[in-house]
Amino acid sequence: MMTGAALDRDVALVDAGLNFSVTDNLNITTDYIGSFGERLQDHTFAAKLRARFQGGRHGFMRSCRSR
Repeated sequence: MMTGAALDRDVALVDAGLNFSVTDNLNITTDYIGSFGERLQDHTFAAKLRARFQGGRHGFMRSCRSR
């Protein structure tokens, strides 16, 4: 037999996110998901950092392409 917390009948869900372009090669993304009930609340927050590196004459991306 498994038991757990009873789920609320009415729950409000919130989902929001932001995306910041710091530069052409640097992005920051944030996400929030929340659920709110009479007896239960759940919150999730996530952040991502995405960077793109472009090399010069001997850069990493150029050396990978030439092989």
